[in-house]
Amino acid sequence: MSSSPTQAPAQPSKPWYDKVLGFIRHAAVSISHGFEKLVGHDNAVNFGHDAMAILKTTGGQIVMGAVQAAEVEFGPNGSGADKHALAQSLALPKLESAGLTVSKSLVNLLIETAVAALRGDVIAAAL
Repeated sequence: MSSSPTQAPAQPSKPWYDKVLGFIRHAAVSISHGFEKLVGHDNAVNFGHDAMAILKTTGGQIVMGAVQAAEVEFGPNGSGADKHALAQSLALPKLESAGLTVSKSLVNLLIETAVAALRGDVIAAAL
């Protein structure tokens, strides 16, 4: 008795616009390979999109400016701790002036997100 191999049913192809949207989403955010390896591709891409959206908010822009000012102040040879402390001390009063009273831990999270974006660990097409 001979048996013929069974073929899996053909999967319907995605509509062309789904493929284009997928490409645009991938092109818009690039995640460092190490981070992707750590948390998985989908989580890394979702985090990248969300991180970029957060940095575009008022609070995100304030913190991004503070991080950039700290980088200018200390330059490439400055310690990360000094840059972080300066960015925090610049960001907290500006956030409060904007009516955004937040904890230092949340500011620290935004600082680290801004640093990752500026380093290129999370890259958006339009930062």
